[in-house]
Amino acid sequence: MLALACVLAAPLRARAEEAPPQEEPIDIVVTGRRSPERLGASTVAVEVIDRAQIVASGMRDAAQILANQPGIQIDSSFRGDAIQMQGLDAQHTLILVDGERLIGARDGALDLTRLFAGDIERIEIVRGPASAIYGSDAIAGVVNIITRAPRQKPGGEAQGRYGISRDGGHQGDAWVSAFGGNQKFRARGNVAYRRNAAFDLSPDTASTTGNRLDSVSANLRTSYTPHERFSLPMFVRAVRREQKGVDDGPGGAIYDRVARGDELMLTTVPSWKLRQADQLTLALNYAYLRSQFLRDQRRDDDGDTYEDANEQLATVRLQSDNELGPLHLTSGIEALGQRYDTPRLSEIGTRGRISPYAQVEYRPIAQLAIVPSARLDVDSQYGVNVSPRIALRYDPWSWLVLRSAVGRGFRAPSFSELYLIFANPAAGYRVTGNTDLKPEHSLGANLSAEVHGYKWVGGTLNLFRNELRDLIDTRLAGIEGGEQVFSYSNYARARTQGVESSVQTRPLEGLLFEVNYTFTDTRDLVEDTPLQGRARHRGSLRSVYTRERYSFSARCLFMGKRHIMMDDRDLSSPYAVLDLRASFVISRYVEPYLVVENATDSGDANNPLRPATFYAGLNLSI
Repeated sequence: MLALACVLAAPLRARAEEAPPQEEPIDIVVTGRRSPERLGASTVAVEVIDRAQIVASGMRDAAQILANQPGIQIDSSFRGDAIQMQGLDAQHTLILVDGERLIGARDGALDLTRLFAGDIERIEIVRGPASAIYGSDAIAGVVNIITRAPRQKPGGEAQGRYGISRDGGHQGDAWVSAFGGNQKFRARGNVAYRRNAAFDLSPDTASTTGNRLDSVSANLRTSYTPHERFSLPMFVRAVRREQKGVDDGPGGAIYDRVARGDELMLTTVPSWKLRQADQLTLALNYAYLRSQFLRDQRRDDDGDTYEDANEQLATVRLQSDNELGPLHLTSGIEALGQRYDTPRLSEIGTRGRISPYAQVEYRPIAQLAIVPSARLDVDSQYGVNVSPRIALRYDPWSWLVLRSAVGRGFRAPSFSELYLIFANPAAGYRVTGNTDLKPEHSLGANLSAEVHGYKWVGGTLNLFRNELRDLIDTRLAGIEGGEQVFSYSNYARARTQGVESSVQTRPLEGLLFEVNYTFTDTRDLVEDTPLQGRARHRGSLRSVYTRERYSFSARCLFMGKRHIMMDDRDLSSPYAVLDLRASFVISRYVEPYLVVENATDSGDANNPLRPATFYAGLNLSI
């Protein structure tokens, strides 16, 4: 009944004669085969959240945008935003920015709020095992966040909004962009600022549920094309973020905690068009992240802690795309170097990896595509790993696409799992790393059907199953000096399976309805219990109505009960979140809007959602 009372929307921006010009519809994607291809011809299913949807939805960052997608669950905490796809943990989903790995993961959680919505051109999502071309971590799928490209015509954009939560907290953000160039050189620069107030869903304790956030980011993207067969794009991003919160401790102790992150990312991807259908691409990427964490005990210095961690990642990739008659061959080799230095490790973590990969797309007939692919990873830590996959696409009619894929995936052990030294004398235990760990492995399968262009109805249905072995978890290794000693081990096994479905309809001009439902069945095969934190049932509804200069939308997300402990009976409460938005295009330069987030005021200790928040905002463009 609650679902019937809610509607969910990712609204389309109001269109009118005086409305700002919109981006062209996305027809070229890059994530499915790691090179440009038409979206409608992709053998591997690629979901696209385009720029128009991002702007009109009012979402502030990548975390909010992804949280509203079917089959994707995001749990936010002080560590970051943990993405769950197909019932798998966050460390089993690979997150990319412009095709390159995003660093800073803590137990799989990444701070996706550092990726401001104003900087994002589109987000491409590939579900299912993709280690055959992307390597480690791509077990549940790949999320590729693509930043906005520069334009030749000079111009600028600005966005700003201010909001107040039900508990009196003040939120706000602002974003400014300028772009321009000529036929050979183009540039776009963005600057963004964001502030969120802390919030508390347990007023009987001193601790805060959500953290105060202050964030500043700056991006510069350029494109140089001296010749029609050569292009040299470059991307630079710098981010500084600070989060503050309060924790309760044993014996009534209270701790103020501060986490600060400073990030720098440099990427260049020169490409040469050798012939009409052949291309050679070189990708160079360097990322640096310094993370500082201070935990200050009030009225006492004994419990104070300070950590300073430095992470660096460098990748070099050379890839060739060739048309060989009925075959499209994608082949390449990737080199990765990683370094992680923190006092919590017994030694500085370093690794190197060389990875050749190849994928062949073969179309024996126009309606059928067969795509085998494989990747060989040679790593300085765990040795050799092979990841094969085969994908099929069949178009029996112009309005129906059938796809299937079966592949193996893997996840390399993290530096914390290899070298961690953590002691908690008050609780009588400590945790140590294990340098003998091997990668986690999976076998995944997806079978999907997509209906498009059939009158006024469209939709998708995807069946998935993943079997995982050699999962890394802690086990009791012994007792030393009266303390329990836990260590990481490859002993766990798990299974996930389910159904992801989506139906869209446009019964009237300007009116859109969409219904999404995901069923997820998970099992820890060692403990014989459901995996923690997964909702068996998750659904959403969305609706948008656009008329002339006006746009009205609402979206509602329903989350079923989730297992929060090992016991089958320990379940969190279900909840629904309703968001509302209205906008009006005054001219081609100005569009004010109003937003209500979490209008249902949902959230509790097990579901830490920000209280209902009311925003007023303005989009400007020249």
